Amino acid sequence: MTSSARRPLVMVALDGNVEYVNDTFVESLGWSREAVLNAPASSLLADIPKAVLLDIQKTVRANRPWIGFLAYRTVTGEVFWARSNLMPSRSGKRAIAMIEPIELAEAADVAHAYRMIGDGSRDWSVHGGRVRKKRGFFSPSGAIRISLRWKIASVVLGLLLASFSACIASSNGVRLETICAVLLSVFVIAGWLLTKMVYRPLREITRVAIGLAAGQLDIAPGLPRDDELGDVLLLLNQAILNLRTTVADVRDGVIHVSSGTETLSGGNRDLSERTDQQVSSIQNTAASVEQLNATILNNTEAAREADRLAQESTVVARAGGEIVERMVEIMRQVDASSSESGSILGVIDGIAYQTNILALNAAVEAARAGPGGRSFAVVAAEVRALAQRSAAAANEIRSLATNSVNLAQEGRGVAERAGAKMRETEAAVTTVCNLIGEIKDACAEQRHGMVQIEEAITAIDVTTQRNSALVDAVASISEEIRLKAAGVAQAVSLFDI
Repeated sequence: MTSSARRPLVMVALDGNVEYVNDTFVESLGWSREAVLNAPASSLLADIPKAVLLDIQKTVRANRPWIGFLAYRTVTGEVFWARSNLMPSRSGKRAIAMIEPIELAEAADVAHAYRMIGDGSRDWSVHGGRVRKKRGFFSPSGAIRISLRWKIASVVLGLLLASFSACIASSNGVRLETICAVLLSVFVIAGWLLTKMVYRPLREITRVAIGLAAGQLDIAPGLPRDDELGDVLLLLNQAILNLRTTVADVRDGVIHVSSGTETLSGGNRDLSERTDQQVSSIQNTAASVEQLNATILNNTEAAREADRLAQESTVVARAGGEIVERMVEIMRQVDASSSESGSILGVIDGIAYQTNILALNAAVEAARAGPGGRSFAVVAAEVRALAQRSAAAANEIRSLATNSVNLAQEGRGVAERAGAKMRETEAAVTTVCNLIGEIKDACAEQRHGMVQIEEAITAIDVTTQRNSALVDAVASISEEIRLKAAGVAQAVSLFDI
């Protein structure tokens, strides 16, 4: 135990279950508080004779303190002998037990006596926790309890008998001086007995009461007696023990509460400062989020406009692609037409060639005809000249057609390449349009998310401000509790334990 004033204390309900244990009880026996509370009190005791348990039950139900010895089991299984003060509570619904360890020699004697009682020995008995060994009626340890009134009545009866004897002696002629001397001796003895029986216990009770009124809880009543005044001294001792243990527990509790509230008060102050800083940070964050929200809103509008322009560019690119495709088709038709023109020129060239052959044949025949065929020869020469000019014109036309075909083929290639580029451009514009659409959707989602973040930060700001107010209130309450605990500690310091 840490202090002589701090004693193990346990409260047991009428059903036999433990209701309360103090810290000293837990430290002494090693049991955890959770394992002890609501557990049967008998589980904490070692083997106790049935006669002792019946004596405890009888004494407590008679609303009297039971002061005796009990063996407790520690958490390691060891036996812990201690003087136990059992006192019924004022409500009568529970018993309060205080424990005080005893020396090993005394524990061995008590264990021997309990074994004898448990074995049914008639030489040993227990009453109110006091173990006695019977040695006869006139033995001090086996004397019968005599109440104070019978003791006083015996003294008074002795004085009456002495007075009556003095009267008889006086009538029988005994000298008066002798009778007075004997009566004086008897009255002195009677006064001494009354002083021993009444005055000394009352003086001891007065001493204890004065010390108790002065707050001295470290006093211990003496003069053990087995009568009513002895009961008063016993109850005073029990009250002092109860008050001493209670005050010690209260003082320790107040010290712990004071220390805890001081720590809590300091922690609340730090928490209040950090909460204020957090409120300021959250407000700055809310302002930054609001600016970011405005920026995202602008980006969303810009992305929406870019998406619209991209859609229009896609339409324009698609229309340009269609025009280029049409131009390619036309160039293909021109190429085909140029090829057909070459065929026609071939036909014209063939006709010119055949016409030239016919003209040569006609000139030969006209030469054979002589003068009669001279006019026919002239016509043949003209036809021949015409055929030659047609052949020359056909050659020129062929050269021009060849150039046109080459240019048409080159234009067709350029148009096809332009069409491919337009298709690539259209695909790129479509891709850009899709990306811009995704950017627009992402900006919209960011806008929605930022709105939710802004709402969440606003809620956190409100909650933090409330927490700050609550922390201030808790700090104020902690300070009040600390001051109250200091006041209680000052008040408890009145008692000397």
